[in-house]
Amino acid sequence: MVAEPWRAEDLPSAAIEANERPIEVGVIAVGDARLAAVPPLRFDAAFDANGGVYELTGEFDIVLASPPRRELEDALDDTLAMLWREYAEEDPAALSPKAAALRRELRSRFVLEHNAA
Repeated sequence: MVAEPWRAEDLPSAAIEANERPIEVGVIAVGDARLAAVPPLRFDAAFDANGGVYELTGEFDIVLASPPRRELEDALDDTLAMLWREYAEEDPAALSPKAAALRRELRSRFVLEHNAA
């Protein structure tokens, strides 16, 4: 999927208040699987008017920045899915102690959602 380029109108102006509400993530998609965060993950968002970007910080030491907030939310989803694939699905014997700790943390926070089909 190719992200649409951001437009100047996507950025908050002096007349419009920036959306600095926290971002909560309840579910992530990894391939065909859906993983529920228990409890939901919370990330703080702030708008840096000088740099013209939203900045996000939160769990798993994630720090992201993007001009429009919608791209920040997409980047967060992609980052969480990447962490799951690269750490939670990895053989713990192949990981460094710090990476193995991240694996344990990820696996303790996410549970596989089952389809009611």
